[in-house]
Amino acid sequence: MWKLTAPLIVLFLTAIFLFLAATNIQGGWLYFVDALLWSVVILGGALPLLQMRSAEIRRRLKGEPVVGQALTLQTQLKSTGRWPMSFMNLTEYAPRALRARKNTSLSTHQETEVLGQSFVESLKRGGTHQQESQFIPEVAGLHVFSRAQTGSFGPLGLMGVYRRHRAPFAFVVKPTLPQISLKVNAPELQQALKVAHQKSQQPEDISHFRDYQAGDNRRSIHWRNSARQHHLVVGEARQEPLQRASLWVNLHAQQSREVALQIMEQATHVAHLLHEQQLVVHAIAPEASSDFWQAYDLTPPQRNIPEIRQWEAFSTWLAHLEQDAAAGFEALSAPGANPSSLKVLVTDRVPATWLEENSSHSDPVICFCIETPSFSLPSHWTLQSFSSF
Repeated sequence: MWKLTAPLIVLFLTAIFLFLAATNIQGGWLYFVDALLWSVVILGGALPLLQMRSAEIRRRLKGEPVVGQALTLQTQLKSTGRWPMSFMNLTEYAPRALRARKNTSLSTHQETEVLGQSFVESLKRGGTHQQESQFIPEVAGLHVFSRAQTGSFGPLGLMGVYRRHRAPFAFVVKPTLPQISLKVNAPELQQALKVAHQKSQQPEDISHFRDYQAGDNRRSIHWRNSARQHHLVVGEARQEPLQRASLWVNLHAQQSREVALQIMEQATHVAHLLHEQQLVVHAIAPEASSDFWQAYDLTPPQRNIPEIRQWEAFSTWLAHLEQDAAAGFEALSAPGANPSSLKVLVTDRVPATWLEENSSHSDPVICFCIETPSFSLPSHWTLQSFSSF
């Protein structure tokens, strides 16, 4: 993009010399001066154009990207040409958040919001100029700096050349702990967590044995020891603070943006709930699209991660959940196929095929669903509304 920085002066002087040359037959020298003037104009435009070809943009973030915390962006302008650059300016624009709602400040028009500007009088060959700007990400997920703009006016300053550098730079912002936790007072939810605790007690967790008493859970009977002792023996499990669960989050490209945002926000609250309940969680979501992430020079994230114990690991996994999968839960096995004590689903709808595949499993399932299923759920399934927090 070109811009005349002194157009009136150039046009005014050109008009004067052309008029004098046309009204004076002995004013050949005026044509020579006019040619020199236009040579200066052409040179004033050519030099900035040559400088722009040797300008390179690089970016780097300082600090960990977390929602609501200020981030410092370092934008570096480097001279890669044979000659020094002079009279350059650098403009950085705000990133675009892929998880943003439409028609908000985080949507596409944010690319025109200026983060920072700086001016460089002189930059030697191979030299660099750094500009720092700050911004606060307001939503978790993938953010992209799609362009920056440089301007060159050359040593004459008569004409400016502006260039938009397509230098994609992507980063992932982690969510913070939710301000509001899910309500866990529902009797069905409490009962499901209690059953999960009972079923999570594996044989290796047994601390001692005792005789069976009326009222003991039949699942706690240790049949091998009972056969040796010729009477029922119960294995007392250690009171481990950790239980096991699977968190399934259904996100795929066929969902609308608003539905996907609801699922992402609900998944954050559910993950926080599981963390508060001291659960060891196996996090599962539809497989990420490699093309989607590689387009931003990022490694496709894992969507099947076992043994998550801290919120930090939760937040990293949740931050990489995008609406990128080609297919949703229909392409995954039913929750019962993955052995665990408690299954927690966060979805827009429940696939009917899952109920057929899950009919032979009796593990408790808590389903946070946007749409109420038109078919009946098994007795060991607990349906929770998205409005429960």
